[in-house]
Amino acid sequence: MFKNKDSGNGSPEDKKMAKISKVAAVQTCARRASFISRELTGLEIMPDEMFAAASEALANLSVLWDDSEIAKRKPDSYINFAACMACCEWAKAVKKTDSNEPYELNKKKISDLLQDVAETIDGLFPGLIESRGCQQAIYDGVSVTVNGIEASGWRWTQKLNERIVILMSLYPILKFQSANSSKLLEIAEELVRKEGK
Repeated sequence: MFKNKDSGNGSPEDKKMAKISKVAAVQTCARRASFISRELTGLEIMPDEMFAAASEALANLSVLWDDSEIAKRKPDSYINFAACMACCEWAKAVKKTDSNEPYELNKKKISDLLQDVAETIDGLFPGLIESRGCQQAIYDGVSVTVNGIEASGWRWTQKLNERIVILMSLYPILKFQSANSSKLLEIAEELVRKEGK
């Protein structure tokens, strides 16, 4: 559904995608974020819910879409990176509580879901999983997310805590892996340029 066609020669991954309007790009991003979230959590998350909860990520994409050379060259990757940002923002928006109580996630469940993360990353950015440092970026991204959530006391429902943590880890994984991927670094630097991100 959201696989890239990156020829590696600087041309757009999909020429039709490069010509879509910013409204269509934002709608596509919200739909992809909803799809990814449904796949990883099992929840029936609709695009309108994603629009409401992930307004900052989607606004960044909207503001940058028309004037971005990267969006013209790598439209699918650009939208997919923004979709991971939106997933993370959605997960933060739907957390149940912010508590100072000690909180520990089930590390065994998290470990069992790492293959799902790898498959999702490979679906969003075909071939990235084979690139240098990607396995480490997955481990680091998940670890940082788990530590942050445990430290802040965030939780959702007993059944979905670990799955939503895995969903939230997609964006940190891409940020870690951007150190090894010039394409991801280019996208990350542009999409997170906005103050406060």
